Amino acid sequence: MRRRQRPVDSKPKRPLWLTLLMILLKNLLLLLVIWGVLQTIQKLALKSTDSSRGSVLDFKQQIFEVESFSEITKNTMEVRKEFVNMKIEREVNHRFEILNEVRMIVRGIVEKG
Repeated sequence: MRRRQRPVDSKPKRPLWLTLLMILLKNLLLLLVIWGVLQTIQKLALKSTDSSRGSVLDFKQQIFEVESFSEITKNTMEVRKEFVNMKIEREVNHRFEILNEVRMIVRGIVEKG
């Protein structure tokens, strides 16, 4: 029966103090990230409760701005739609004129033939 050999570690082992330092730094970084997230949440919560009266007015102002912008956009789109319709109508009329000319030429050829 053959004995299994342990795989040889290719990377060198770190000293204990370096391992402890890395663990401490990682935990400190994690605590800083958690603290930052909590501060952000706290600021957002305080901001929403302090300015609740002002936020209603700001909200109404934003609604008014969006409505006016949508009205301007609607009018602009209507003008563009009318322009495109006129362009299509001119092109269709031009094609009908060409078709009528071709019909006239064909009738002339058929009548002569």
